[in-house]
Amino acid sequence: MQDEVRDKSVAFVISMGKTGGRLTADLLKAAMRRYLEQSRHPQAHHGKQTVKQLVKQGTGVQNIEITDKNIKSFERVARKYGVDFALKKDPAEGKYLVFFKSRDADALNAAFAEYTAKTLRRCTPKKRYNFSLLAADPTCPRLAVAESPIDALSLATLVKRSGGEWRDSHYLSLGGTAPRTMLQFLHDHPHVTHLSLCLDNDKAGMEGMERLEQSVQEDAELAQRVKLIYHNPPPMEFGKDYNEFLCTQIKWEQDVKHKKIVEYHSAL
Repeated sequence: MQDEVRDKSVAFVISMGKTGGRLTADLLKAAMRRYLEQSRHPQAHHGKQTVKQLVKQGTGVQNIEITDKNIKSFERVARKYGVDFALKKDPAEGKYLVFFKSRDADALNAAFAEYTAKTLRRCTPKKRYNFSLLAADPTCPRLAVAESPIDALSLATLVKRSGGEWRDSHYLSLGGTAPRTMLQFLHDHPHVTHLSLCLDNDKAGMEGMERLEQSVQEDAELAQRVKLIYHNPPPMEFGKDYNEFLCTQIKWEQDVKHKKIVEYHSAL
């Protein structure tokens, strides 16, 4: 079989700074040797590249599928582990095929372990609230905010004991005095327009209620929506929080009942 031969012109640009401006045979041979070596082993591209460049490296190619939402996360992890990869987007599906070299198995395992862990952390629902009791009507406009779960439960109990309908309001425990939980609840329940801030009747509670009101005013959407915010700590004479208020009320009722019993028996 006759070999097919093609003519090809090659131009060399050779720096001759160390040869006094003369082109020697050794210098020409070295240039040709380097050219032939590069022709046999072309320089490989690294990192993100085209599918064609990746396939040319001749190391076997595999692929996985990811979406528009997590492509940036994948690229960051791939760069961190030096994984060579190429992307091909499917516009109809909004998904990408990620091609990578098979020989990068160890690096890929590490890269995808980290990538998967990050993705799962983002997808795992976080606990939004320390504690909450929702109103019977999901569109209820009222929210009572307390520092602790026992205070939130005590608020609902006080309403019930006074003859009111305790499920006419949402009740929320902050697990402290920070506004983050309340702000999240308000954004998750867009019908709430009235806030009752029922924090403790002490310095931390008073400052906390000021901070909660300020956080609502600083939120553009909530500042327009929330029409009424009132500070409603328990009366100091009944205790510093609503659980103490409830316990005091129960004790007072028991004392009144006991007094009436004593008076009744004394009258016999």
